Formats: sequence, structure tokens, C-alpha cells
Amino acid sequence: MDQNKYIACVAASSGGHIIPTLTLAQDFLARNPDHKILLFSTSKDLDKKIIDQYSCISRYEFLNFNKQPGIFNKINFLTSFFPNFWQSLKILKKTKPSEIICTGGYICIPVGVAAWLLKIPVNIFELNAIPGKTNKLLSYFASDIYIIFENASKSFRSLNCKLVEYPVRFNSKNIIEQKEAILGLNLDPAKKTVLILGGSQGSIFLNQLIKKIFDQNLYNDFQIIHQTGKNDCAQMQEFFDSKNIKSIVFDYHHDLSKYYCAADLIICRAGAGTLFEIKFFNKKAAVIPLETNKNDHQLYNALAMQNAHSQNFKCIRQHEAFEKLNEILENL
Repeated sequence: MDQNKYIACVAASSGGHIIPTLTLAQDFLARNPDHKILLFSTSKDLDKKIIDQYSCISRYEFLNFNKQPGIFNKINFLTSFFPNFWQSLKILKKTKPSEIICTGGYICIPVGVAAWLLKIPVNIFELNAIPGKTNKLLSYFASDIYIIFENASKSFRSLNCKLVEYPVRFNSKNIIEQKEAILGLNLDPAKKTVLILGGSQGSIFLNQLIKKIFDQNLYNDFQIIHQTGKNDCAQMQEFFDSKNIKSIVFDYHHDLSKYYCAADLIICRAGAGTLFEIKFFNKKAAVIPLETNKNDHQLYNALAMQNAHSQNFKCIRQHEAFEKLNEILENL
């Protein structure tokens, strides 16, 4: 058996899972300095890029989930589940972590079930207003369920959900004056600064929407900070340059604090992490949630934040985004 004491966490495929999971693990370490962090993730480029920012991780275990297995397609799920379950069981039996932190995503299932069999506490943190299928399934193996949105408790079998704050990665030291942030980024304090966040993987919809808006309207008094995702970065930079719009364009950045502080308006999707970071920095946001036939949890996130903090959050549906966003920009 490994002689180290561990806190284990499971997260993959997006910053929306990995960042809050590791924030929770770091909080655990602050209270239990004799422990180390064991992380289960994947070998995807994005996962590695995010994980590399965390020197606190003592041990990595990469599971072979390079493609989402389709949890409720039985053949695909079982084909992916069993080899990763056995790998997780072997690692957990050797390391015996004090607990497992899961924030959702298909990768949590084999690790969570293996931990349950070994009687290791499985703690689920549901970050969204409407829980995903993975967390609802894993709740049958959980020791504790922590929720950020009170309404999420209705989706779990257990009535003993614990309401907690979202694990924001920033603290008061990250908050600086807007002008200082703008000058530090070599931007113009006389212009309005719009921050566009498509999430760690970027948003094709937002990229195309912004291009359409600034192609048809001359917002000469605006400057742009735009997180595009890796595929559209060069094209968006070329577009802003062609319009003589001062801009900072990037695919992914771990520390967005200066960008948040510089912003007059944030245009974003409705991942829980983005919303609660905007709340932390007390910024105004036009939130355009991702809506698909299979998943509309972002819509419920956006509506919940709008209802609770209407002075800062405006939820805009995708079909009305061009008209509504132009209206907001014209009145900024």
C-alpha cells in the first residue's frame, strides 16, 4: 500500500470540471496538510494544459477516456467502463484516499463505483442548477452530495443535499482596479472593454455571433478581449485587425483575473464556473446559454443567476442573441 495520505479527485474534458475539482482539493489540503492530491483525468491536450497549471498535484492517473463513451448506450458504456473500473480499483486499493471528489462527467463513474466498493467516501459536488445524468447515477454510491443551486436537490434521490458556495479559484488578492487592469493589458482606458468567454473549449456560436455583430456595426469606442478556443483564434484576431478594433485574442488562459477586472461587459456561455467568477468580480454579463436537444443545463444556470442577481446577469436565448446583444452594446 502507498504510504502517503491522499485526497482523490476525478475530472476531465473541460475547465468547468477540472478547475473547481482541484480548487476543492486545494481547500482540503489547506485543512489537512498531511495529505497529497491524487488526480484521475484523461490524456487529452486540454486536460493536460489545465492540469499543468497546478503544482499541488502529487500523483496523476490518466484513464483511457479519449472519447465520450455514450453513458446510456449500453455497449459503448460497458466497453469503456470495465477497463477503467479495474484500473481505478487497483489504484484506489493501493493508495486508499480519505475521500473522492467528483464534480460530474462520465469519467467519474468507474472511479466512483470502485471507491464505493472499497468503502472510500464518494463526495459529489453538483455545480449546475440541473444535475447531469452522471451525478444522478453516481448519487446512489455517494456518501455526501453538495449542491450550489438549491433547486438541484429536487433531482437527487437524497433529501440530505448540502448547500455550499461555488468553489471559486480566485480570492481578494486577484481583484484590482479596472483602470490598473486595462493599462496592465496595454489597452485603452478611454474605450469600453468587452470580454467574451466561450469556455475552456471555446464557442463557435459566440465567435460567429461576435463576428456578425462587429461586421455590421461600427463600435469604434470598444476594445475586445476574446477567448475563442483553439480552432478560431487566428481567424478572430485577423477579423478584429481588419476592423481596426484593439483586441486581445487567445484560445485558453488559466488566470482570467485581469481580464475580468478590465471588463465593462462580459459576453459568455453559462457554465457554472464562468457565472460564479463573474459574480465574484461583480461584473455585468450578457449570458447566452448553450442549448441542445440533449442538454439545456446552461439555460437553467443562466436563469437561476438572472433571478438571483438581476442587476448583473441578463439571460439571452440563442435565437434572439444578435438583436438583444446589439441593444446591450448600444447602451453600454
